[in-house]
Amino acid sequence: MIGAAAARRYWPGRSPIGESFRVGQNWRIIGVVADVKNHSLVDAEDVVVYAPMSQLSDKFTEMINGWYPTTFAIRVAASVNLAAAAQRAVDRADPQIPIARFSTMQAVIDSTVQKPRLFSLLATGFSAFALGLTAIGLFGLLSYQVAQRTREIGTRMALGADRVSVLRMFLGRGLFLASTGVVVGLAAVGLVNPAVQHLLADAGIDASQGARGVIMNTIPAAVMAAIAMVLSAMAASWLPARRAASIEPMKALRTE
Repeated sequence: MIGAAAARRYWPGRSPIGESFRVGQNWRIIGVVADVKNHSLVDAEDVVVYAPMSQLSDKFTEMINGWYPTTFAIRVAASVNLAAAAQRAVDRADPQIPIARFSTMQAVIDSTVQKPRLFSLLATGFSAFALGLTAIGLFGLLSYQVAQRTREIGTRMALGADRVSVLRMFLGRGLFLASTGVVVGLAAVGLVNPAVQHLLADAGIDASQGARGVIMNTIPAAVMAAIAMVLSAMAASWLPARRAASIEPMKALRTE
């Protein structure tokens, strides 16, 4: 039996059942099964061939064991430790066969996602830090503008501007600055993407195939980043805008 990826690659557009191929010995295909992840959850589907061990020749088995260690996956109905039972079963078959290690499937899965998870945590941490710096900078800029334009704000309010319009003016200024940053950032996504792909390759992730299973798609990530930027801009602009709207016109006009 072969995996679906092998069927698509070597027999595209037709059924491979009944076809023959040679890997160590001649094999005839009797079925096609769904693809599986052999080494990592971020790996692309690879060519997989399932053959009964009873039909493997000693020479072919020796060749396979020279490439990869023989591994058995045991499915259980409950969360129990089968290490001792598996050891006894192997000893009954051949006491000279060594067992290198036992591991749960969850431990295997966890080990395959360590690098992508670390990369995601680092990216999240740096993104949160950058977002915090942006909010602090925007808050400082608007606070400085409110302090510099105190007399102007007092004059506006003395001539009839209400507090809501002053509040809206500074909130709009903060949102304008944030929107400008979002537009520039979205334009830079296409330029930064090759560098990110290179980092993924250095981390051992096939960026062209498997990384899509771990890294969020570009469009949803950009939308979430834009929403986070706008929300942080509103939060950073709120206090300076409230301070501007609470200015008393007479006190502002007497300010030097």
